[in-house]
Amino acid sequence: MKPALLAAAVIALHAQPQIHDDGRVIFRISAPKAAEVKLWGEWIPKYNTFEPMRKSADGTWTAEVGPIAPDRYAYLFLVDGLAVPDPKNPNVITGHDGFQGSELRIASAEAAIDQPRPGAHGVLHTHTYNSSTGLGIRRLIVYTPPGYNNGPAGRYPVVYLMHGSGDEETAWTQMGSANVIADNLIATGRMRPMIIVMPNGHASGENARERVEQDLIRDILPLIDSQYRTIPNRIGRSIAGLSMGAFQAMWYAMDHPDLFNGLGIMSGGVFGAEGEAGILRFARQKLRFRTLWITIGERDMNLSLSRRLDKLLSEHAIEHEFSIKPGLGHTWQFWRPALSELLPRLSISYR
Repeated sequence: MKPALLAAAVIALHAQPQIHDDGRVIFRISAPKAAEVKLWGEWIPKYNTFEPMRKSADGTWTAEVGPIAPDRYAYLFLVDGLAVPDPKNPNVITGHDGFQGSELRIASAEAAIDQPRPGAHGVLHTHTYNSSTGLGIRRLIVYTPPGYNNGPAGRYPVVYLMHGSGDEETAWTQMGSANVIADNLIATGRMRPMIIVMPNGHASGENARERVEQDLIRDILPLIDSQYRTIPNRIGRSIAGLSMGAFQAMWYAMDHPDLFNGLGIMSGGVFGAEGEAGILRFARQKLRFRTLWITIGERDMNLSLSRRLDKLLSEHAIEHEFSIKPGLGHTWQFWRPALSELLPRLSISYR
């Protein structure tokens, strides 16, 4: 079936997935002319695995899954091989390549770290700028903590937070809830108020890594230091990221230890001879990070790379923390709580 005909054949039956009190979820979609419909969701533990859906006489496809633990999950329907969002779910997740999925939200009886709470909240700012490294018009998101605009006119440390390969600069707020997590950590006294900068980590063509690095060093850092009340030196800066962004954060921090005092690596590690050479170059430097924190889920595809990084750092007597989280994979169900552990550690870097 051609995509245009397929899209016309898919009709929403319910506004949202049907969530039961015990965590079971029923998904339904009407696609009378489809030969096969499958369901994918972030709760599925094995990569590239789908839940089968059953077709009824009226053309409705149904799948019951769970119980699913309270959290937020991306999901989508695969209709005759075409990825289709839930037509009546307004919570659509987008990324670098467009549609990524619809969002399933299962509430918890206890307030999660990424759940908005009463009290003071930070502010998100969007900036556009012209990259001097030939990357064109770029965009970044900046979080300023509660009290930044109406509190004492002090200076703040900055965390540069890099996204994954399928995402863009909005991912850390759209799916990562970085601003909400920071609000809650600050409100409970677990984190010093900090500015969080979320850049665009993508570039096309040759030397993409180097061009994004130069964009960060030559354009973004001066922009942030000129427009916000930062601590404009290495003591006042950290960098962190997930997946692709974890590799970027590691490369950039180790290439420029004079610029960053903290480094957080989530679902990243060392890849190939070039990565090992970078660790060796850093080991020869006199500067060390106040905080160097590495974490990964035990089901993550990058686990061996993360273990390799831990081993190399230990061999070169580079102080760091390394943890493997049981049962978790390469998903936001790992990265959101990981960020809530990382931000307090980075805030220590500035004291």
